Amino acid sequence: MDYLKRNKRALPNSLVTSELLESIALRMRRMGLFKAKPEESPAPRVERPVPQPEVQSETFRGFDSETGQEREFSKYEVDRMSADQYARAFRLNRSGMILAGRRW
Repeated sequence: MDYLKRNKRALPNSLVTSELLESIALRMRRMGLFKAKPEESPAPRVERPVPQPEVQSETFRGFDSETGQEREFSKYEVDRMSADQYARAFRLNRSGMILAGRRW
């Protein structure tokens, strides 16, 4: 209101209109009374991880060579077994197996 009085914009019983406010804003801008609007930096992009489907590990039912009890073997364990360990764990009978023309 002080600005309006100083610049003879406020008359007794006068209404504040949009035209009046616009002319005041333009004049204040020309006089350098408005601070420059800070440039908006783009909001930082947040990388959200894509939910991965739950992977169920592959297991194999066999027999523990030390205890003789039935148990689950992980794919990792099976991949690390020698042929003999594999045959014992899964109780494979070699009598009917043929490899390269030889019988065991």
